[in-house]
Formats: sequence, C-alpha cells, structure tokens
Amino acid sequence: QSGELNSIQQCNEDCHCDYVKYSPVCANGESFISPCHAGCRNYQILSNGSKIFTDCTCVQNMTSETGAPLPAIATPGPCPIDCTSKFYTFLAVVCLLKVFWCNRTSFEFSSFCQMCRRR
Repeated sequence: QSGELNSIQQCNEDCHCDYVKYSPVCANGESFISPCHAGCRNYQILSNGSKIFTDCTCVQNMTSETGAPLPAIATPGPCPIDCTSKFYTFLAVVCLLKVFWCNRTSFEFSSFCQMCRRR
C-alpha cells in the first residue's frame, strides 16, 4: 500500500473533488472532507441562518420509523465524537497497571531484602 488517502468513491467520482478546500461535513454519523466528497449537489440556508447540504449521493439513505426514506443531508463541521467512555476505560486500565506494577516492585524489593539478610 502506498499510504495515499483515496477519498474518491463511486458516489462522488463525477464531482471532481480533487482540489476542494477542507471543509468537513457530517452526515449520519460519518464525517466527510467536504460537501463535494459527500456527493452533495445542493444546499439550503435555514431560517436560523445555518446551512445544510442536500442531495448527498454518498450519504446512505436512512428511513424514518414509518419506513419513509429520509433526505440525504449533511451539516457543516465534523461529526462529534464521544470519547468519554474510552477515556474512562483507559484511565481504569492505567490505574490497574499501576497497582499491579507497584505490588510487583514492592514484592521484588522485599525478596531482595530477605536475600540480603540471609547472607
């Protein structure tokens, strides 16, 4: 593998997104480099002044509870990531390792001291 990022997919290959400025969008929990990379063809400005991108071909259509298809839209900015649970897991593992390491070190030290006394 060359390590090259291939951001062109079948859904956006006709959009010519090669030199588009980085302006991330979020759609259905997936972040895209730009609206072009999400395959968005249009945008709307809502009454509150915010912008949404519509007709996004790379966004998988979701369905509502009634089974009706929801529009494929994207919102500006990357998708939020919840790292709280991962952080607490990391913290717990580090604490456990620290406890075991301290116990191991004190055990080795006490064993060393006992060996010194025997001589």
